[in-house]
Order: sequence, then structure tokens, then C-alpha cells
Amino acid sequence: MNNEKHQMPGVTYTGLKVDEQPENVAADLIPVPVLQIIMEGQERFIVCDPNGLAKFLIKGRLPLGEPFCESELTGVPGYRYRTDQVDLCLAKAELVRLVAHALRPDEYFRIRGRHGLFHEIHEDFYDPDTGEAFQTIPIKEVDFDEH
Repeated sequence: MNNEKHQMPGVTYTGLKVDEQPENVAADLIPVPVLQIIMEGQERFIVCDPNGLAKFLIKGRLPLGEPFCESELTGVPGYRYRTDQVDLCLAKAELVRLVAHALRPDEYFRIRGRHGLFHEIHEDFYDPDTGEAFQTIPIKEVDFDEH
């Protein structure tokens, strides 16, 4: 994303901005341009591009606060992940694996079966027959708290 600011009522964001969830604006109202990602926790959301998200993960910090939706894979509390191609909810570890292109084969097939192919799980990152992950991003433990 370039440094151009995007405006909508109650929200301003640029690049890797982490913003408080405005009380009067749901994150659902933020349009998701191509190659942009919106991730939501209970108190915060992050708007970034795939490279920016990789930077968050490599640094080990994804300040989304508490989870608020139910994981599609395990049913445990999770975080919402939205792009122009997919809208899903995953638990912390599942979300980190999705973004790091490191889903387990069973996770890959369940997500693909529910949502079809989308950028994060296309053939450059996973073998469509085995679900084996390619090009995984090396990451350390990721902190979802604010500090």
C-alpha cells in the first residue's frame, strides 16, 4: 500500500497502522482493496498488505488483543481475517500458520473445501494434491497483546 491516506467516517489508516476499533464504525464497513488484509481482534484491527503482515509475524507481534469469533477449524475463540477474496475466522495458531504459508494438510483441505482457492492458499504455497506447504515464512512466537 502506498502512503496515501484512506478516509472513511471515524477511521483513518495508512500502511501498517493499527487502530482502535471505532465505536461508531464496524470494521465490516472498511472496503478491502486487492492485496490488502484486515485482521480483527475484539479491541483492535490491523489493515496491511501481505508484506506488512509478514513483518508483523517476523517481529513476533500482532497486536489484535483478545479473540472474538469462533475458529472455523477448531471452534475455539479466534480472529477474523478478511481480504478481497476470503473472510474467515481462525484461532491464533491457525491464523499464524495461514499467513506464514504453513498450514497443516488437514487445515489446508478444510479451508480450501469451505472457501475455494484464494491467494494465501494457491498453488505457489501449497501442493493442491497433498496439501504440503511450500515457501513457509520462518516465524517465532507471536504476541497478540498490545504492548
